[in-house]
Amino acid sequence: MIHEIKQKAINSGFDVVEGYRDDTGLYAYRLRKDGEEYCLVAKKYAYKNRASFMREVALLAVKNDLTLIFYDAKEDQSTVFDPLFVESNGSPSQGKSKTRETEWIELSLEYGVPLGAYLQGKERPQTLAGSSSTLDEYVTS
Repeated sequence: MIHEIKQKAINSGFDVVEGYRDDTGLYAYRLRKDGEEYCLVAKKYAYKNRASFMREVALLAVKNDLTLIFYDAKEDQSTVFDPLFVESNGSPSQGKSKTRETEWIELSLEYGVPLGAYLQGKERPQTLAGSSSTLDEYVTS
């Protein structure tokens, strides 16, 4: 599944920087588009309308300033998240990845925005500083 969504990303103008893998296989891709770097993960579905990131992926995104993309295969939707917000506000959980127990960070899809709207500059995901519209109002007044 991750390989198919990677191909969709390439077809949409993203470049693949590298893949992240462990002993069970590839679990994320680092992508680049228009000077911004992303970390793409894919799941079969968003359980209880929540995005879930392996803890190590969320920490990798924070360390490398990578915008997170969560792909929900059931809905064929990609949602963008701010990595610092995910790390700080996500709920920790334990569960199985493909073949091993791992730590997860989960949060509602409502804190992210659709990838298309993000790339067009129409929407921004929730950040630790709050919404960008609030900041925009302050700066322009």
